[in-house]
Amino acid sequence: MKSFVLGLIVGMVVSSAIFGSVFYLKGRVRGEELIIKERDHITVEVKGEVKRPGVYEVKPGIRVKELIEMAGGFTEDAFTDEMDLVRRLYHDETIYVPKKGEVPQKVNINTAPLWLLKALPGIDEELARRIVEGRPYRRIEDIKRVKGIGERKFELIKDKITTR
Repeated sequence: MKSFVLGLIVGMVVSSAIFGSVFYLKGRVRGEELIIKERDHITVEVKGEVKRPGVYEVKPGIRVKELIEMAGGFTEDAFTDEMDLVRRLYHDETIYVPKKGEVPQKVNINTAPLWLLKALPGIDEELARRIVEGRPYRRIEDIKRVKGIGERKFELIKDKITTR
């Protein structure tokens, strides 16, 4: 029993060290070499009410605020009250800055704040938090991996959500 517990603790420590600090892994998978590297840049797009919308290559870990600054800042018509400017961006993400008075047609499950996610049918505060914690989503179907979103709930929201 002691050796099992000791092995479990050692395994957890080693796993944490590997997961938290190793960005380069070289090994064999079915006879092929596997290489995982940390990206030296990510590609993101900013659209809507910014002075220079477009696609930008930026350092990993950049925040929405920094991307907006790179895009020349907000236009006078930008609605920024609900934007999470301190959120970190991920590769292939699109940020849309709405115009004042504009109502979004679909909720972007990758960027929407909690209050907007809670506006979706069947989504309460706890489920909205789980959706945020599960980001990023490549396809809307990926939201089904969130505990509490099954096929029925997905059918209720699928026409109201997007990942871009």
